[in-house]
Amino acid sequence: NNIFKDNKKTYCIIIGVDNFRNKLNDAFKQKFQNMFNNFKNLDLVTFILIDSIDKIKKIELEPWYKNCVSNNDGIYIGNGINDQFSLRYTTKLDEMKQDVPNKFCFVIKKGKPMYVKYVTKFELNIKD
Repeated sequence: NNIFKDNKKTYCIIIGVDNFRNKLNDAFKQKFQNMFNNFKNLDLVTFILIDSIDKIKKIELEPWYKNCVSNNDGIYIGNGINDQFSLRYTTKLDEMKQDVPNKFCFVIKKGKPMYVKYVTKFELNIKD
């Protein structure tokens, strides 16, 4: 509750969501599912779920996932975006048919794919 007292947008990143859920006992799994359902309507919390597409595929039929996650938004790193059916996009890019070099990915926002280069290292030099 302290996180939301100032009504500031909060981001929660879960790396390995399938592994995370498997470590929860049944009571906490239910709390995890309720948390997603309760936060959905607040519009103050954005969850970023990171996992392989096959692990996402296993959980995408669960009610909490269907109610709270948009498959029209996401990031796909690697080859094979045309071979998966979890992320939905409205158009195809030529790059989707090719091998994707390191440091490139597809960002899908509201069903529209973009081919982008992502930053792996960031250095900031500040001088007084």
